[in-house]
Amino acid sequence: MKILKISIFNPQEDLVREVKFNKEGLSIILGKIMDAKQKEKSSNSIGKTLLLLFINYILGSNSTSKLFSKFLNDWTVEGEVLVNNEEVIIKRVIGTDGVFYKGQKYELENFKELLGINRAELEKIFLLKYRENIISTRFPNPSIKDFEVFCSLMNFDFVEDLKKYDKLRDEKEKKSKSIKEMLKILEISLKDIKKELFNINKQLEEKEKEMSDLNLKLEDLDLTSINSNIVKGYTQNSDTLKKLEFKRYKFQMENDNLRRYLEESNKLDKGSLMIENLYKKAKVDLGDKVVKRFDDVKGFFETIYQNRLSTITKEIRNNDDQIKDLESQIDSLKSAIKVELKIISESKLYQEIINNISKINSEIQDLNYKRGSLSSLNDLLFKIEKMEEEIEIKKLEISRKFEAYQEKLTTINNFVYECVKDIFATNVTVFFDFAISNNGRKKSLFDLDLTLDGDTGEGRKAVKNILMDFIIFKFSNKSEFLIHDSACFSGIDSRNIISIILLGKRIAEEENKQYIVSLNTFQYSGIDSDFDELINSQKVIELTDEGVENKLLRVEFK
Repeated sequence: MKILKISIFNPQEDLVREVKFNKEGLSIILGKIMDAKQKEKSSNSIGKTLLLLFINYILGSNSTSKLFSKFLNDWTVEGEVLVNNEEVIIKRVIGTDGVFYKGQKYELENFKELLGINRAELEKIFLLKYRENIISTRFPNPSIKDFEVFCSLMNFDFVEDLKKYDKLRDEKEKKSKSIKEMLKILEISLKDIKKELFNINKQLEEKEKEMSDLNLKLEDLDLTSINSNIVKGYTQNSDTLKKLEFKRYKFQMENDNLRRYLEESNKLDKGSLMIENLYKKAKVDLGDKVVKRFDDVKGFFETIYQNRLSTITKEIRNNDDQIKDLESQIDSLKSAIKVELKIISESKLYQEIINNISKINSEIQDLNYKRGSLSSLNDLLFKIEKMEEEIEIKKLEISRKFEAYQEKLTTINNFVYECVKDIFATNVTVFFDFAISNNGRKKSLFDLDLTLDGDTGEGRKAVKNILMDFIIFKFSNKSEFLIHDSACFSGIDSRNIISIILLGKRIAEEENKQYIVSLNTFQYSGIDSDFDELINSQKVIELTDEGVENKLLRVEFK
């Protein structure tokens, strides 16, 4: 996919701007600031980044309210894009839903699916701001998803295996967390589970034997003074009561486990909502990528969790109905037993036996509950052991596939080595390190780093980020363009910026790709006259702070 042209129309459908991009090589969006004292402030108001945001909008960014001022509602952005060697028109109206593609309107998600637009991959080649990490555009430390997307862009054939590995690790982590919480509730250590289960089973055996002995004593009692029908009724009712209470206990235990699952799911849901509300309260302009993240998370809960939670809620309600029905039966039996006990209460021995039976029944119920909880823990531990085996097998599969890419990694290292020689005049060394981690506690299977040693100046981190962008630009067959906003060069010496632009231009020409750069004249001018001439020949638009006509939209707005 390539960006050929962007046209901008005001609400009256007048064409305000038309910007054509070079099909291959370098395209410069140039910002020329006339007021040198206000260069930083002015460069942010002439429309360079806004033009890039319009391109991003055409390529399926999820939100407009966070990207654009309300002033831009009803403005139209139209893009001419090369898709599979076919020139197509994509149009979106700011503040409205849907995307027009080839004259037909589509829902945003359907449009992205139709064109095969992967926003997670796109944000690795569409860079609009300075970032703290070489592959993460959002956080100082890369996420599991960042590694998956990087591997996908680099055409590694173990991406699906990596996704399964990451999923298994995530499920194992959740189960381990559940185990810790249950251990805390039961006040027991992990190593004592089997010992506790053994002891409880032995206690239950003893309690059942005590119960059997008491029943034998009950049968041997001379109860001629008591109506035999009442004694028989009491015995039957007591037996039925015990069975009903045990049945109720099973339903209650099942509901305890189901509600615990619901509580964990709700924590995740509330957590995402809390984060979103905090950002809203702070009135921060999040940008399309963060908002996309929230939308993805919401969609995840709606499509994956909610069906499961609905089913569990239904099960809980059904169980509650069963418990309610059982409690009604239990209450009726207890009332009948109370009357029967009153009649036969004159027998002290009989009463003593009955009290002991009641006490033992209660103890058995408590032991059964604890045994059930420990059995659940034991089952979880068994599942974790199986998952650990699956994780190791998947890791070995990925490792075997990864070995086949060592030559490619050497080629990449040679490439970045030559890049650094082109960028820096001084002796600076570089090493690209991508390997399977030896740290089993890390969430990601891989370690990824790019080290620069030597006199690189203050812009070391920004240069590292750009080198990583160039690696993807050079070696990925999933990207036909790379976009850098002027903010990506923050802190880099002007001479190095010139070298970077020339390097990006060369890569784009060699790979038949587009390198689109937003650049301010104060970031490079006056150092190399040949480069100044090159920029003038490759600029697709020049924006200045001298009058509204020279700004992108030819109007002032906030």
